Amino acid sequence: MLDLEHAPTLGGVGVEPAEGRGHEGILAHGSDKEGECSRVQWQNRAMVASSASIERVPDGWTPVPDGVFEFAKDRALEKLSPEGDDPVGPRLARYYDRSGNYAGASFVETAPNPVNDIVASDLHAVSLLSVTIGPGATRRFLEPGTVRDHLLASLGSVPDKDLADADAEDLAAVARLYEAVKASLRDPTSRTSDRWVTASKFCARKRPRLFPVRDSVVCNILGLTRL
Repeated sequence: MLDLEHAPTLGGVGVEPAEGRGHEGILAHGSDKEGECSRVQWQNRAMVASSASIERVPDGWTPVPDGVFEFAKDRALEKLSPEGDDPVGPRLARYYDRSGNYAGASFVETAPNPVNDIVASDLHAVSLLSVTIGPGATRRFLEPGTVRDHLLASLGSVPDKDLADADAEDLAAVARLYEAVKASLRDPTSRTSDRWVTASKFCARKRPRLFPVRDSVVCNILGLTRL
């Protein structure tokens, strides 16, 4: 049965994913490699929920250029359309078909998934979306210590609500969680370690109705790659 109630919010839905991949193919074919996507792009995703949300962004966030929100919203609605040559219904049904090999609902439903705790099943679920959380990051996330304490405090400050209902304080809390997760994933021995894709997917696992999954494919579809 297709269960979308607890599905992670995506930037849009497009071409059917390649078998065995994570979510990204549901928008369009493409790689899921880590790359550069600025904080402004993360902010834009919050604005796609509704035009009213533009009035609720936290103070100090960088305004987006004219036309960015409108383009992203139009692209998301296009990909979610039940009409046209590639309607969304059949694609979602295939993606959430439990007899197939797509991540589907398992990303959110793999248990346990405590609201304000981080457990091993969270890391496994995130790996279903074609990313890897290495041994060092696994220990930082799961073993007692200052990193885990900071992650749990950041997670606990984020309400479990819909993105469309989030206010400026909620969005600021989500941004802090995202930055904490990204910092905890980063390889301290590498100058170029930037785990923004994995951080996005982890946040979507813990707050699936509030934090949209984000990667290079989503940014490209929504026109956010040049910001």
